[in-house]
Amino acid sequence: MIKVLRVEKWPEDDQRAWATALQDDNPFDSGTAAHWRPSTRRTVAGGYGRWIAWLEANEPGALFSPPATRVTPDRMSRFIADLENEITPNGVANYVKHLFDAIRVMAPEEDWSWLRRVKAALEKKRTPKRKRHRTPDPLTLLELGLTLMEGADLETPG
Repeated sequence: MIKVLRVEKWPEDDQRAWATALQDDNPFDSGTAAHWRPSTRRTVAGGYGRWIAWLEANEPGALFSPPATRVTPDRMSRFIADLENEITPNGVANYVKHLFDAIRVMAPEEDWSWLRRVKAALEKKRTPKRKRHRTPDPLTLLELGLTLMEGADLETPG
């Protein structure tokens, strides 16, 4: 099972890039993710933290490279394959989306169009969340309605 590393456990280059992306103390030079809400920051950091944990477990030498050079199609395909063995298609799509969101603000000068396409392909595999388990079957409702009408007292009180 792939764990998730908190920002404090990321390599220093990643921590610096993340802090720069979130920087919002100068309105003329804000970071690329300065406008994100705290909940978005936590969610995206969690997705990226899962990526870092995967690298730590599978390619620890890659952690000595700059963040942008680590995110390669080959590594992503292996990361996705490992995720697919553990979690639902929705979860896989979420983790890749969060990794994409993190790396695009940490390395905005890079062309991430290939990763955007990967993210989009995974989002197409999502399975809709169904609420059917809470919605009664229509035939059951019809039968119940007919039964209630049969048993109803049709005489009007007079």
